[in-house]
Amino acid sequence: MLVVSCENNRCKFYEERWLVQVNPDGTVPEHRKGPKTFDLPGRHTELARRAREELELIDYMTRHPTMLEEEARQALGGYKRHRSTGR
Repeated sequence: MLVVSCENNRCKFYEERWLVQVNPDGTVPEHRKGPKTFDLPGRHTELARRAREELELIDYMTRHPTMLEEEARQALGGYKRHRSTGR
């Protein structure tokens, strides 16, 4: 793997990083059109979305320590509180 980042401070992707797969000789593989090598999102997609929302809420509340949880949820677009399924 090779890590690539944009170093142009006027670029909207400035300092973002991407992982690029490389061949053993250091070349980048040719892009192949066709079916993806991974399956479509399955039953874990909703769980992942909820986890991302909760992490965003934690981050937001860390940066706004006087804000109540419900206010923070509203500020983030009305995220709903998710109950644990116990599984």
